[in-house]
Amino acid sequence: MNLVFLTTPNFTGSRSMPRFAALVGEGMRERGHSVEYRTAECKVSRFFPPSPAPLLKWARYVDQYLLFPSALRRSIQSDSDKTLYIVTDQGLGMWIPEIVTRPHVLHCHDMLAIRSSLGDFPENRLSLTGRLYQSRIRSGLSRANNFISVSEATRNSLHMIRGIPAGISEVIHNAQNRPIQRMSLEEASNCLQISVPLPEQRPIIHVGGNQWYKNREGVLQIYTAYAATSSDPAPLWMIGGEPTSAMRLLERMVPSQGRVHFMTDVTDCKLSAIYSLAAALLFPSLEEGFGWPVAEAMAFGCPVITTGIAPMTEVGGESVVYVPRAGLSHQRQEWAASCARILNKTLSLSDDQKTMMIKRGIDRATRFNRDDFLDRCEFIYSSILANNS
Repeated sequence: MNLVFLTTPNFTGSRSMPRFAALVGEGMRERGHSVEYRTAECKVSRFFPPSPAPLLKWARYVDQYLLFPSALRRSIQSDSDKTLYIVTDQGLGMWIPEIVTRPHVLHCHDMLAIRSSLGDFPENRLSLTGRLYQSRIRSGLSRANNFISVSEATRNSLHMIRGIPAGISEVIHNAQNRPIQRMSLEEASNCLQISVPLPEQRPIIHVGGNQWYKNREGVLQIYTAYAATSSDPAPLWMIGGEPTSAMRLLERMVPSQGRVHFMTDVTDCKLSAIYSLAAALLFPSLEEGFGWPVAEAMAFGCPVITTGIAPMTEVGGESVVYVPRAGLSHQRQEWAASCARILNKTLSLSDDQKTMMIKRGIDRATRFNRDDFLDRCEFIYSSILANNS
């Protein structure tokens, strides 16, 4: 097959989307297919300094949504009619009109931004420009025919927003997008350059950025309630972006016996060590498209405590512990206290109970493997080309 992957531009700062595109693209290349990547380049935005940020943002929009579509139209003219165009992120929906008459497929990771623009999430109200931006993406999605969603939850949201497409709408769960190498406590401690922790000192971890749906403030609220009930609570390590001012304020409310560490720019090797070392992953997201950390933690033998809604339930099955979704701000104290009790109960499981939970998680994580993922993608790609021949 001749495959052209339309990818998220490097200047967006995204890590997960380029990693996903490489996972699929290089997997297809290994299987003997012709692979090419195309994306917007810094043509206008390279002349703009980082500050003021709004000017740079709009210059990048010019590169991404005004200049690149013209370049894409020109490049398509010299492509074979049997080329499949693969849009690797639904956020690139504005490019779909350029490829809609050619064989194409769109990978959908989540519909959270579009649903926010429609008012579905009171926790994330968008500005007028944000709503207009998402309406343009939604307009592009309405013209596409073929979709691959990372979860049933994402596909359900897609169909709610767009309607059921005339072509293909399939679910392929994400595969692990980096090597899973579980470490012993000694190996993990050496990697992180710390002393080997006692069982009660192994950290509670959260992995994720500062996006609204990751609920990092909620993590701190749960930890505060948990630490208040323990004379020697496990530390909390928060792996992701720099903490916001609201998070710093919540950190100051943690009881003195609690310990919170924010960790940024963590390498894959160190993240593997953190998962291997952790007492539990605390992942109370408000929403997700897939919930990669849940699958990763299970694969590393790290117990998982996450929100009991799809897609976390879809990924974790009966192998993880669930907490309720956080409600409105005036209900947060009761919610955090309830989650803290579940966290404390999970950390207090007997060794046999923990071993059984870890085994179930590792077994469940095997379904998110690279070969099966690529097999499904390859089959769907070839089916689309066959239906368009």
